[in-house]
Amino acid sequence: MKRSVAITGNTPAFLRWAIWHPCDLRELDPYRFPDQTFRALRGVRELSVAKMERRCDDQFCFHPELIQIDTSVDAELVRGFSRQEITEAFGGESIVDKNCTACPANAGALSQPGLWAGCYGILPTHRFDFDRLLSGHPQTEPTDDEASFDLVKRLQQIAIANDLQAFVKENFGPGNIVWHQLWRNKILSVKKVAAAKLLFDQVRDSMPKNSMPISLVSFCNALAVCCENDFPLHTELVPAGFSDSQSWALNASCPVCSYEPAEIKKQQKCLGCGRVGGISAGPKFKVLGLRPYVHLSGIVGPDQTRQRAERLRNNR
Repeated sequence: MKRSVAITGNTPAFLRWAIWHPCDLRELDPYRFPDQTFRALRGVRELSVAKMERRCDDQFCFHPELIQIDTSVDAELVRGFSRQEITEAFGGESIVDKNCTACPANAGALSQPGLWAGCYGILPTHRFDFDRLLSGHPQTEPTDDEASFDLVKRLQQIAIANDLQAFVKENFGPGNIVWHQLWRNKILSVKKVAAAKLLFDQVRDSMPKNSMPISLVSFCNALAVCCENDFPLHTELVPAGFSDSQSWALNASCPVCSYEPAEIKKQQKCLGCGRVGGISAGPKFKVLGLRPYVHLSGIVGPDQTRQRAERLRNNR
């Protein structure tokens, strides 16, 4: 059976982030914290999204396409996952709800009430909705207005317009491009988080509220939560890349600040941070799949899959 993948085509550079806070639902590894948190809690978050979108029955959550199409149900194509399977490792759904609902690090719930595992996120440099894609919604081409949004340029313009280059250098280290200076330190202390918040508050204030990407809203909320509770923020800047549905290849980038040069030379000075040295080709990874979604007919059989899917659609 052909493997279902979440993303194909070009992917923009993006920031993985996760709020450092003791939590019974995740293991705390400071060196791979953003990616590890994403992998550990992705299913938990998707369960909460499916519940908010009313895509669940008493046992299973269903892929968004089930409620997006009007054709009759083909049991062989219905995807979903078991609610119990996602939460049993954490002690059950009620334990997850108790932990996430009251958690001060659940920044995502500030803009999406009912969201679980809002302590991590993905911040793309362009309007590319990773969260929506990872929830199973189809990938779409951006509109002209969406395509024109460039977070790297906006940060740079704000820093120049407000004479903040020295402030950025003092708090985050040397460099020429603010976006790349901010994430040189993989762990942002409370002081650095406050400095980043000052910059992103101005990004937020420069945009109409109804035009802000949800990923940017969530990140601004995360900075506010960290400042309010003295939480450090762990970050990982990921270069742009391309997914061919088999592998995901990232562009070559500076090993210090992840700046992507137009061409690779043996010895070159990085425009992002000033580092002098070689840059190797970008790494490749197995393309991200649609887990936790699987074909339900392989778990409960086609008849029960069809019955449950049709019941869900009829009760919406």
